[in-house]
Amino acid sequence: MSNKLNRFFTSNGVIIVILLIVTNISIFFNIPFLREIFSILYLTILPGLIILILLKLDKLDIAKYIVLTLGASIAFLILFGWGLNQALLQMNNNRPLTTGVLLTAINAALAILLIIAYFRNKQAFYSSSIQIELNETSKWFVLSCSLLPIISILGTDLLNSTDNNSVLIILLFIIPILIILFSIFNKKISPDAYPLVLAMIGASLLFMFWLRSPHILGHDIHNEYYFFQLTLNNGHWAVYGANTLDSCLSISILPTIFQSFVHLSNQEFLFKGVFTLLCTFLPVTIFVISRKYIGDKFSFLAAFYFASQSSYLMAPGNARTNVAIFFFALCILVLFLENIGNWEKRALFLVFVVSTVVSHYSTTYIFFFLFLSALILSLVFKKFKVSKVITWAGVAFLAVVGFLWFSQVVVAPYNVAVRFLDNSLLSFQHFFMAESRTSDLGLLFGYGIKGARVLSYLQSLQSITLWITFLFIAVGVAGTFFKHKDMIDTSLQSPSKAPFLNLKFETDYFLLGLCGGIILVASLIIPFVSLGYDLIRVYEQMAVFLSVFLVTGGILLSKFIKINAHVIILVVLIPYFLFTTFAAYEVFGIHRTFILDAKSPDAAY
Repeated sequence: MSNKLNRFFTSNGVIIVILLIVTNISIFFNIPFLREIFSILYLTILPGLIILILLKLDKLDIAKYIVLTLGASIAFLILFGWGLNQALLQMNNNRPLTTGVLLTAINAALAILLIIAYFRNKQAFYSSSIQIELNETSKWFVLSCSLLPIISILGTDLLNSTDNNSVLIILLFIIPILIILFSIFNKKISPDAYPLVLAMIGASLLFMFWLRSPHILGHDIHNEYYFFQLTLNNGHWAVYGANTLDSCLSISILPTIFQSFVHLSNQEFLFKGVFTLLCTFLPVTIFVISRKYIGDKFSFLAAFYFASQSSYLMAPGNARTNVAIFFFALCILVLFLENIGNWEKRALFLVFVVSTVVSHYSTTYIFFFLFLSALILSLVFKKFKVSKVITWAGVAFLAVVGFLWFSQVVVAPYNVAVRFLDNSLLSFQHFFMAESRTSDLGLLFGYGIKGARVLSYLQSLQSITLWITFLFIAVGVAGTFFKHKDMIDTSLQSPSKAPFLNLKFETDYFLLGLCGGIILVASLIIPFVSLGYDLIRVYEQMAVFLSVFLVTGGILLSKFIKINAHVIILVVLIPYFLFTTFAAYEVFGIHRTFILDAKSPDAAY
């Protein structure tokens, strides 16, 4: 009887009804605590849950289900919010993004989707899409990792009140220990444990930045917050001036909808918190993308590598970029997702493409050049029977949507892009001038490092570690190319198994890896590009799919030098994590604010 009750209360239909009723009541009567909790659940779960049921994708494994539900929900909020904004402004309603209007409109839209979903997929309402199976070992690991966010919160509070960061430093060493233990006991770990652990690791890392201050921290985030305040206070979105941030609905409409529902008094805290919540699941998305090719245990390490990126660690301070990268990762995931119909795949891909475009202009431009380069390279490698995943139609859709949004609706990002390309071409006359490139390039090659002896040693070790990760990626891509008969599926059918891969890479995925490497090199050596755009952001976006090649490179090297693959990969990833989180510096009493800070290395003190 208890099992039947449990299945009933966890069924999709009951969850939808509870979220709808409790959220509306808590907002209408402004019930403290309930309003905040259920509004967040309503906004992040309900739209995506209904959309996945409508598309008959309610039977996916837990990792895919989590990230697609969240992604579909956020995409719905951004796109529906903008559509509602434009429609009501045309009807002379000057405040379409207020709580009453938003709640009514979103309820109505979800009700319509709910009716359609019910007639398309009735059975989904009487069953649960969330089915987690954990053995005893997995339960202990998940329970242990569930303490990480709590330790992060307590440690950050201690740091804020007493300037004592000892708890956070301990946490930054506990995480690698758990990663090592996870690798040792990987044969005893249930598949469903991996995404749960990754989400908790991601949350614990992001909480450090989010909770460091009740105010916003970062560079561009102050301008981003200003556009959020404009939208919230005016009650509508508009193109307020010749500014590229006008095009980023991720920092205007999205947090406005959350604030309208949650109604938090500290709006800065909520603004950062929205992006912390989203980015918590970015490593899980990387895990889902990677596991198809390298299995659970190695894709776990690929996701950990992504979570170790300095730009990810500071995600709450770089809002629009990380939201766009989340949608970009979902585009990659959907394109190469198995066991999904072509219609459903196209629908999700198009939605996530549009969401990427309206979230961040630079991420969209890199997205376009990456896919266009992959298609051009596919013409070069004619000996491969190229899988029809990345198509000219898909790239054309991205180009058209980007052109219409950036040049016809908001204008500024298009003008900036034209000037950027023009300056990049003109900058080739300064190709051999070191001053024409980012200071990061100097540190990559070891010059520009100075300061105290311990500091210089640590910076040198960090530089070496970074180069080793580049080496692993290069070996992964090159090894895949030279072993293409064993590692790349050259047929147009479903990918087959490889000697040490879970499945062979599709040709298109390999070409993305190759083009990603080319884009990274270009962003370093082309003078204006090197100075004009942050290399760390480019690296984070490329890491979405290059993470799997880093692990693949480690596996190939392990076979060459006869060392266990887990060992050789962890020997690189653990120091990499400790350097990018600055834990290695803190152990020696050196306080760093930015990774590879060549301009003021003595500021570490």
